Formats: sequence, C-alpha cells, structure tokens
Amino acid sequence: RGRHPRDTVPGVLLATASVPQCALGDLSPPAWAGGRAMEGEEWQLDLDDTSSTDEDADYQVVQLSPSLHLYYNPAKVYIWPSAKLLAGWLLQDANVRLVKALRVLELGCGLALPSLAAAAQQAAVVYATDASPAALAALQETVQYNHNRRAREDVATHEAAAAPAAASRTSASSGALFGAVQAERLEWGEVMRSQEPPSFLQSPVDVILAADTVYEERFCEAQVETICLCLAEGGLLAVATRLGRNGLSTFLGLLARKGFRETHQEELCSDIGDVHTLQLFRRKKIDSLGT
Repeated sequence: RGRHPRDTVPGVLLATASVPQCALGDLSPPAWAGGRAMEGEEWQLDLDDTSSTDEDADYQVVQLSPSLHLYYNPAKVYIWPSAKLLAGWLLQDANVRLVKALRVLELGCGLALPSLAAAAQQAAVVYATDASPAALAALQETVQYNHNRRAREDVATHEAAAAPAAASRTSASSGALFGAVQAERLEWGEVMRSQEPPSFLQSPVDVILAADTVYEERFCEAQVETICLCLAEGGLLAVATRLGRNGLSTFLGLLARKGFRETHQEELCSDIGDVHTLQLFRRKKIDSLGT
C-alpha cells in the first residue's frame, strides 16, 4: 500500500469467502483465478487439494454481510476498518449498480476486502493492487487455504454417497467466482513519474476504490495522479478513511483541482467506535472543446 509503515505488518493476506446467498450463487471460497503473481508469473489454485491441515485453529472469520464471510489469520493479517466498512457498504443491495458489469481497481488493497465485495457484486473485472511484493505473493497461500477449508466443510455436510458430487461442484465453482479478479503490483510514485497508466491496464477503469489509503500528506500527490491516470472520464471514485487522517484535507483539495465532484458523503462507525467517512466522487468529463 505504497511505501509506508503498514508494510511492517507480517504477510498482508487475502482470505476469501463463502457466498451462499450472493448474486453469484452457491459458490465455494473464491479462487484468485486469472490473477498474476510477481514478474507476470501465473498463479495456480490447486482445486483438487482439499487436504486437512492443523491451521484451522489459527484462523478467525470476519463477516462482511449476512452472506459473505472470510477466513483470515489474525497473526498475519490486519483488517483495516475503512476497508471493512467500504466492503460492507458495497455489498448492500442498493449499491450493486455502482460496480456491476464495470471495470474496478482498488488502490493499496492489502487484505482486498473491497475488491472481494466488488467481485461478489459481479464487477466485470477487478484489479486489486498494492505496492508490496510480499503482500501480493502472500495472497495465493490464503486463497488456497480458504478453498481447501470450504471444500472440506461442504463434503462434511453431505452424506457419504453425495460427497463426491459435492466435492466436484465445489472444485468447478471456486475457480469461477474470482476469475474476474487480478492481483497487480502498483506503486503510485512510479506511475506519477512515468505519467503513464500501469501496463496491466488496457484502458481506464470505470471505478476506483480507495480504503484507508490516505495516511501521510507526502503521498497524496502521487495517489491523486495515479487515480487520474487510471480512471476514465466520468468514472467513480469511492474513498473511505478515518476522520482526522494526516493529509486528508490535502488529498481532497487535490481531487477538487483535478475536476472531481463529490456526489455522496456519509459517516460510518467501525467495530471499535472510530468514525470514518465514505465519499463518492465523479471525475469530470471533458467535452470535444476541452472545457
């Protein structure tokens, strides 16, 4: 998530979810299918590996909505409150229109909760980006754990005669749920210096998600430049952050000067009582005259 103290959190991981009631149907924990590891290496989820492990006791569950939960290891993962709040907000029925069938990019994804929510709401493609190679490389391990655990749980709930069919259905669907999601390295400073969008983007995205990405004033310019280079004209920017964050006023001022218009704002309260703000912005469209 840029170069900042949060990179000291050991192994920021993505834990995936069971979504039995979401719009995508009765699917197993999503695979990070189609995503890429470092240096363009393809990530492979072993759908046949459902072996039991002794790790289960190390994992807890975070509930994002009545139908979406994730397994995660609190010894390795920190859940940023703004990311959890933004993910839960995106999963509300009234907000599916904001991402459904659209191209979405998350900045500084870390645990990637908003990316998961966008995928569950049927976004066309989701780019979960972070500057930390360790964070991105660690995603695959937790995705595999979630796939394995859900497969074992599904089999355990069926009678022995039905278990093979259940296991087959689990394997087929777990690769499908997150086929639209890619994990990509993205460092804002590199984008600002090059003044070019990242190479993995063939065209600007429709939506950018930024949860708890405003933490130091010195990173604000690079983040806003990255947003401008990645987001289409008329595109939507969703920002969730704790009130009083260092650099927030500078960040909002830069957005205004770049032609972003606020269309929605509300306050959300985290599990520990902190107040966070959720703001939606539309990027100005430039007409044929350039005005």
